[in-house]
Amino acid sequence: MYPMKLLVLFCTLATAAVIPRAVKDVPAGYCCFTLHDTASGSIVQQNPDSGFLYLNGGQPSGWYCINLSNTQNVLRDDFNNACFLAPDGLFQCLDPTIGPTSWTLTKSGSNTLLAHDKSTTFSSCPAKTTGRLLYSTKSGDASQCKKITLKAQDFTGTCKSFSARSSTE
Repeated sequence: MYPMKLLVLFCTLATAAVIPRAVKDVPAGYCCFTLHDTASGSIVQQNPDSGFLYLNGGQPSGWYCINLSNTQNVLRDDFNNACFLAPDGLFQCLDPTIGPTSWTLTKSGSNTLLAHDKSTTFSSCPAKTTGRLLYSTKSGDASQCKKITLKAQDFTGTCKSFSARSSTE
């Protein structure tokens, strides 16, 4: 009887490994997307441990969601962490607790840009290891930083219209 249980367990695990899974879950009422540097097209990556956001940092690609009908203006990552700009300017998604940063999506020409506190400008600055860390316009060594904008792409969920909560630049 014991070998039969092992066979059933093995078959169950093997089946689970090959059944396709949904790529990303979209919470009800949310618009979800990837973020990209508008100039280079590089996808925003996120360190799953620290929550820091990078360009070309060798981290997993980020996935972000916002409920455009919720007045709290919260941006969440794939792990349901609220994103915020730390006092030193670092762009981070670390904890479910909502921070003071107000997020929205804003149309600018053919792009839909991520805006923080009504600004679409971010900075990318060299990381100590590899790639570039993302900041608000405030950062430590501004001489090494580049101003960037982040465009949202690969939309899924309730993303059809941004008119309720975005402005045209």
